[in-house]
Amino acid sequence: MFEHAPTTEHVRPARVGPAFFAVYVLAMFDVWMAISLPEPVTLALRISQIGPEGKATSHSIAPGVGWLVSGTAVMAVAAVPLFGIRSE
Repeated sequence: MFEHAPTTEHVRPARVGPAFFAVYVLAMFDVWMAISLPEPVTLALRISQIGPEGKATSHSIAPGVGWLVSGTAVMAVAAVPLFGIRSE
């Protein structure tokens, strides 16, 4: 049926050097900074526009509320598949 039997040899991928690793880490850091940096700057500007007299209080409350909301979102992402499996 087959002229040659299928082989099960595993081909190892080529190793990358330190230069590739450094460029990859730098690129990931740049992407993270591009995504994360505008949010706190924009938040500070908006708080200053909304209530300039209570900036210090608002600047301390806003990150706490953001942390609470993002924590809830992370819990939801983890809980939805678990409850989905349990409901079946």
